[in-house]
Amino acid sequence: MTDTFSDAYDEKIRPLMDRIDQARSLLSSNMDGIKFPSVVVVGDQSSGKSTLLEALSLVELPKGSGIVTRCPLVLRLRKSN
Repeated sequence: MTDTFSDAYDEKIRPLMDRIDQARSLLSSNMDGIKFPSVVVVGDQSSGKSTLLEALSLVELPKGSGIVTRCPLVLRLRKSN
């Protein structure tokens, strides 16, 4: 069992995100130059980064005092029927 969220991220989530990045790279090279849009949010602690991403994605993210969302987040938005 892992000791912290960071350990769990490194052990389970990070390898999956690496595979997703590889798949995106493969797809983009076969789609005649189609670029996937990206948004990068950088800022000081408690400066509203998670709040901004929530507003853009309508996905509830953890918020609170101190360090809360310490790991990289990848949000992929898709239109559904």
